[in-house]
Amino acid sequence: MDSEKTEEKQRLPQWFKPGQSGNIEGRPKGSLNMTTKVKKALESIYYNKNGKEVRADKALIEKILELAIKDGNEKMIKLIWNYLDGLPKQNIDLGGQVNVAYIDILKAIKEKEQSYDTERKPNTENTE
Repeated sequence: MDSEKTEEKQRLPQWFKPGQSGNIEGRPKGSLNMTTKVKKALESIYYNKNGKEVRADKALIEKILELAIKDGNEKMIKLIWNYLDGLPKQNIDLGGQVNVAYIDILKAIKEKEQSYDTERKPNTENTE
């Protein structure tokens, strides 16, 4: 009986009911995030360039390419490459040797996962 009371006292108070968000009102349905708003604006705004109407998104792309190619702006060149190919993968040096025990633990977990996966696979072989 005493242990039940102790456990109950030690539990953190529940601020919200299970499944209930902290933001009860929440984001209104159908509301747009900033990226979507900017994209829509770029598609709907037109500029007059040399007597021709040009959509803002195309004008922005032209300007970025102009800065990169014509002006040789290194930041714009890097920006273009990052959008085309994504940022390069970076190795992180943790500044020390990895503990051998840690590697053994990771291997054991991987083996356990693989054995679990093979146990759960349905038998698709014909048994006739």
